[in-house]
Amino acid sequence: MKGDRKYLLVLIISAVLYTAVQLFSPKEHQWDVTLYHRDKEPYGTYVLFELLPGIFPDKTIRVSNLTAYEWLDSIPRTANFISVSMVFRPGTEDVNALLHHVAAGGHALVAAEYFYGPFADTLGIDTGSGMINLPDDATRESDSTGLQIQHAFFSISNNHARSYFSEVPPDSVEILATNADNHPVFIRLKKGKGSLWLTTLPFAFTNINLLHNNLAHFAEACLLNLPAEDVYWTEYYHRGRQEPATPLRYVLSSVPLRWAYYITLGTIMLYMFFAARRRQRPIPVIKPPSNTTLEFIQSVANLYLQTGNHKRIAEKRIAYFLEELRSRLFMPGLQPQTEWAELVSHKTGKSLHEIQQLFEAIRAVGQKSKITEAELKDLSEKLDRVING
Repeated sequence: MKGDRKYLLVLIISAVLYTAVQLFSPKEHQWDVTLYHRDKEPYGTYVLFELLPGIFPDKTIRVSNLTAYEWLDSIPRTANFISVSMVFRPGTEDVNALLHHVAAGGHALVAAEYFYGPFADTLGIDTGSGMINLPDDATRESDSTGLQIQHAFFSISNNHARSYFSEVPPDSVEILATNADNHPVFIRLKKGKGSLWLTTLPFAFTNINLLHNNLAHFAEACLLNLPAEDVYWTEYYHRGRQEPATPLRYVLSSVPLRWAYYITLGTIMLYMFFAARRRQRPIPVIKPPSNTTLEFIQSVANLYLQTGNHKRIAEKRIAYFLEELRSRLFMPGLQPQTEWAELVSHKTGKSLHEIQQLFEAIRAVGQKSKITEAELKDLSEKLDRVING
């Protein structure tokens, strides 16, 4: 038991050290586009969520994963509805609920690169995408493009400003921002007592652009169009309906905690494995029966060798050789004769001359009453070359 504690202590110390290294070492950024209000990675919206209380002071800020149809009936009539997603394609019930909320005096800001389905058809809008036409060589070498909103100019990465409104209703739209090609990227649609603000720049609301690319003022200008009312932000149209959080889900969502969890499980399994091995009953080792036939053959061979009966040994070797060729080459009538030499040469891959020499040596042994040790050795070498290659 004392030895088990030593191994367990080493494993625990290793796990603690590894977890500490993971916690305090610099983390690599995750570049997944989550648009999640608690995500501090480049394409999360944590900074936007932190800015909302300053833009809407003393107002309620709520975030959910409910659809517009599920949520809008239970929020104040004048509340602001916000959605940030890569694609905005709500169902018919969601569209009707959202337009009813706006017509009754509510307001909505929807940011998405592309608008599809009943929402786009009902409003008469369409979105397109393409490379920005850069005005000069200096700008062409850059990877960013310009935005203009309310006589203010901003710069954003080309990859973050690919889409624009290619079609808008001419009689009910107010264009609030355009890109370098003068395509609208932020518009207002008046509906009843409220308004819909739509933008094709969801990346403008991400952490990387708000912190490092000086687009905080652009996002603020978009949000300031909304009245000073409570804010209800749904993440359903990008992240879907998230399952209820559990302690294990929280642990697995953090890289250091996830590794600590895996290491703990691995440590327990290793401890169980080694402890079981140390405490199980020993398995007796059963030796296989020895092959006494080989010992008998060795004894007979030594007897022939000691009595100088080289011919007897040669006859045994020749008999074994012929039986080996018959079984391997499927030649039941094989005899060391000249007419068989060519066929044996073909099947063994040896030269005809070598096979003929071997057969002559075999016939010579049969014709002699005694052979010398040198002749036995020469015969054995020739047999081995043919059998063993």
